[in-house]
Amino acid sequence: MSKTILFLIIISFNVQANSLLQERWQFKDAYNALLNGNTLSIQLQNYPIVHYLRYFYLELHLEETNAIKIFLNQYKDSPIAKPLRESWLRYLAEKEDWKTFLIGYTPQNDTILQCQYLNALLQTQGINGLIDQATDLWLVGKSQPDECDPIFKYLYDNNIITKEIRWKRIRLAMQKGNIRLARFIAKGLSKSDKKLVALWYDMYRHPAKILKKYKLPNFILQYGLKRLARKNASQAYKYWKKYKIRFTKQENALLFYEIALKSAKQHHPKAAQWLDAVDEKLLDEQVKQAKLQIALAQQDWKIVKQLSKNQTDRKWQYWQARALEQSGEANKAEKLFQIVSKNRDYYGFLAANRIGMPYHFNFQPLIVNKTEQKKLLKKYAGLIRARELYFIGRSDLARVEWQLVLPSLNLADLKTAATLAHKWGWHDRAVITIAKAKYWHDLNIRFPVPFYDLVHTQAQKQELDAAYVYAIIRQESAYQTDARSSAGALGLMQLMPSTAKQVSKK
Repeated sequence: MSKTILFLIIISFNVQANSLLQERWQFKDAYNALLNGNTLSIQLQNYPIVHYLRYFYLELHLEETNAIKIFLNQYKDSPIAKPLRESWLRYLAEKEDWKTFLIGYTPQNDTILQCQYLNALLQTQGINGLIDQATDLWLVGKSQPDECDPIFKYLYDNNIITKEIRWKRIRLAMQKGNIRLARFIAKGLSKSDKKLVALWYDMYRHPAKILKKYKLPNFILQYGLKRLARKNASQAYKYWKKYKIRFTKQENALLFYEIALKSAKQHHPKAAQWLDAVDEKLLDEQVKQAKLQIALAQQDWKIVKQLSKNQTDRKWQYWQARALEQSGEANKAEKLFQIVSKNRDYYGFLAANRIGMPYHFNFQPLIVNKTEQKKLLKKYAGLIRARELYFIGRSDLARVEWQLVLPSLNLADLKTAATLAHKWGWHDRAVITIAKAKYWHDLNIRFPVPFYDLVHTQAQKQELDAAYVYAIIRQESAYQTDARSSAGALGLMQLMPSTAKQVSKK
């Protein structure tokens, strides 16, 4: 009898827990026992997430191929099927059990698993029918994982990576700023092509210097002009005037658009003039914003008035009111300030300050009765599983269950779900769900104050306003305690570990 079957039998025979709370604690005890390599005799046949114990067990015993196959088949629609399959496939790849890997493989988004799948085919039956898929994995503007190397070696050895394909990847890499990758890919090109890539690299490092040269291909010229515009829009403009005859009308319009926008950020004296000359088809919000910033910096209220005229956005209405105020039209300005001040946002508060009025918070709590909450939980078992996972401390898996249900909910259901999450103290899901429902007026749900004693005690010690601490928490993690950014920032305030250590010493 396998360990898995024995474990399930142990779960199935014992005294029934007589309450949800008891079941929850028994589940936690069993989970902790599993993590410590033990088993625990419990009875949880009807507990909503009892199958997760099998999942946790199999995660720790990836060698049990048959048990994993059975579980994946039985719970193929469960969100835990995907991570278990991924872990199992990685284990099989590490063991180079390519035959079993191919049996268990399903289409994956993970690049490593995609490459391992092709490698499994390569090791067992060949990938002739999947050359395009292998080439697509190679043809990206970033370095791919080492697990892809056997497949890429096959492409190189069989002359599938042509000169044209190499140039495509070089362009992609340069566009993303991956210069080292572009230079590495160029090693397989001819001497003249290598010189061209070297020239492109020099353009990346010293655009002003390289733009002095006349014999440059257009794609390097355009790259150089945009690159130079980031640092020196004035120089970029001079070189653009010199080379513009080589570009199409559309290319010139786009190049000038880039130069004009960068000139505004660099406070160039001709920035306003250049922005006015941008092609009408390219007059987007960025251009309008740049024009507004220049006009405000110069206190040119006439321009501000022109820019903000007939605008419905509150930002523009606020600046229209300011312009009216400056031009002596106080009555019109106050009426507009009053309209804007009724909104609960940045410009609403600025407008209220301008006319000495109190802020309008427009607080309207969601009224959802317990009957509606129970109906929703009864209809969507995924929400119950999410709740139980959250309460046992597995927020990561709880979020997956929760997010899987959200697309099925209508606006009324979303509001109810938000009140449930808030009631459970699961504030990050409450915030996200109420936003999905586009209900902005329940400020208790949108801006809760959890961890109250901790935040206020520590804020007081550091002579900080606790409101600022909560503002950072709300913005950075939306109260998700286990939040982790792609860069490695952690926790409620999303600090990098190294930064946290430095700051703590001070």
